[in-house]
Amino acid sequence: MGAGHELGNLGRLRAKLPSPAVVGERASWKSSRLLLGLAGMSVVAMLVILWMFLRVPPPQRVPSQVASAPLSMGRQAGRVDTEFLAPSESDAVAMVKRALSLRDPAMVSQEIRLGDASAEEAIEYFSKLTEHFGAITAYHWQSSMNQGPTMIEGVKISFEKDYLKKQRLALLTPDAQGVWQLDYESFARRVSPSWDTILRGDAAVAKVRVILGRDLYFNGPFTEEAWVCYSFSSPDVDAGMHGYCRKGSSEDRALAALLGGGDPLYRVVLEIRRIGGAGRRQFEISKLIAVDWLVPSKL
Repeated sequence: MGAGHELGNLGRLRAKLPSPAVVGERASWKSSRLLLGLAGMSVVAMLVILWMFLRVPPPQRVPSQVASAPLSMGRQAGRVDTEFLAPSESDAVAMVKRALSLRDPAMVSQEIRLGDASAEEAIEYFSKLTEHFGAITAYHWQSSMNQGPTMIEGVKISFEKDYLKKQRLALLTPDAQGVWQLDYESFARRVSPSWDTILRGDAAVAKVRVILGRDLYFNGPFTEEAWVCYSFSSPDVDAGMHGYCRKGSSEDRALAALLGGGDPLYRVVLEIRRIGGAGRRQFEISKLIAVDWLVPSKL
């Protein structure tokens, strides 16, 4: 996924050349290391492409190490409130269909979990779904996709336009009274500010929904000695990006625990920051806000 980056001083040397006699040997070593790194990035890119276009990622369980990490991850404290009955397959699909059909701002505010979005934004997005993605061809119930103490039910929606097939994931979660609602922000893959603003370099801090996996790309201010590297991507952005956590930080520990859960890629909500000297698609990961694209309500 490194093709979209300003490569800069790729392939840092760890020590000075011992003597002119080994220049050729060192150059060969450096070239081999560079090729190995590029091969690794290619593998990650292929994984992400397969993950996005062949299927919606499976329900992801939060490892216990992540749930107990000191990082604030935006999940509710406590247990899953099992007094709230989860919807059946037919009920979950019916809820999603109704939610996508709503055009009255008052009804949207009552029946959609908007987060930081407005009812008007959600209505505009829903009204343009078929224009952007095509006709809805199927709804596939994903059943329970709970994260920690947060109850989540998933429905995968298949679209087809001009013989191209796409999918979106609708996540349902109950409000404080146990009423199940479609989470708009996760469905729309909402970021703040827009991806255009982020990639132009006009945002010092951003909140993004991405698919994240491990990587090994060190360049500019991000050195292998001080940082841990991850690749991340969005279906709404043409090329991949890289994010970095400082070694030993709470973000480093939380992401290490998450990626140790068995899956190579995870949907996450991140806070990212720009730092001086970084490439256009390089960011510091300053906070892991949530696992999956639904940010649980705060108590």
